Amino acid sequence: MRYPIQVKENSVLIADELFHLDSAEQVLVRSENSDCKILLAELVEDSGHYKVSLDARTMMPVRGSDGPDDIVEAIHIRLPLELGKEDFWKDAESISAFNRESRTSDNRVHLVDAELAMRLSGKLPVIEICGDEFTIDLRLAELRHVHSEPMTHVTKIHLNQLEPDFENDRYMFLYDTVKKCEYLLDHDAVSIPEQVKAIAVPSEFELDPVGYGIKSGMGPTAWLVKYPARPKLEAVVIPMKDTNIPEAIRANRERLADSLMVRTEKLKEVARQEKKQSRGKRKRPLL
Repeated sequence: MRYPIQVKENSVLIADELFHLDSAEQVLVRSENSDCKILLAELVEDSGHYKVSLDARTMMPVRGSDGPDDIVEAIHIRLPLELGKEDFWKDAESISAFNRESRTSDNRVHLVDAELAMRLSGKLPVIEICGDEFTIDLRLAELRHVHSEPMTHVTKIHLNQLEPDFENDRYMFLYDTVKKCEYLLDHDAVSIPEQVKAIAVPSEFELDPVGYGIKSGMGPTAWLVKYPARPKLEAVVIPMKDTNIPEAIRANRERLADSLMVRTEKLKEVARQEKKQSRGKRKRPLL
């Protein structure tokens, strides 16, 4: 699927393929192939949903006459019964509720809301870090301050240079709230400025599932069934005491104190030796 995508109203992602609802005909039409259609009247109702099996090759409904030799893989999905009603598409909460249910039940269907339509059309999401907004640009692998331009070296955070936290699927870094940029802590630092905060941001597929799908070569819709596209995210501020930084600073201070003590003792020893040598020398007469 080519990106950016101009999404029609009342669109549905089914197994990474985009369909739109023809309300008059009560049929779902595949955006990339208008001959591929799913008639709502032919679907089976079950437990408050429509149930349908699709041929993974053609995305066409599997007919009873289709034998197993004709099908490489069948995709079993559920669709909301209200799908064909115009009022349903105006209810943002109902759409969100269905999408949440799909993500938790591995139902490979995602209803396209206004926010996702904007993202598929090319609008990049943003993330707020300590009150500052950054554009999420996975193509350039950076978080760019909203007042900075692409390809500049001003106020941006490089994702590929951040420390990954694989256990929690996130990135961690230090942020200077005054300079609005990443703060690099020296390995021998003995203090840290008060304006520096420890920050965590989600992994790339949560930051921007559309951008991650494009970057990975899987396509812009590949991750949307599992991860929702959010136009605005917020970074998490981690209490500094919950990081390894205080321990590292304490260790650096101890090393510095030990180093100063050793240096002081050496200076004292040099002074003692000089004093001893000066006593052993005879003073030369002035005349």
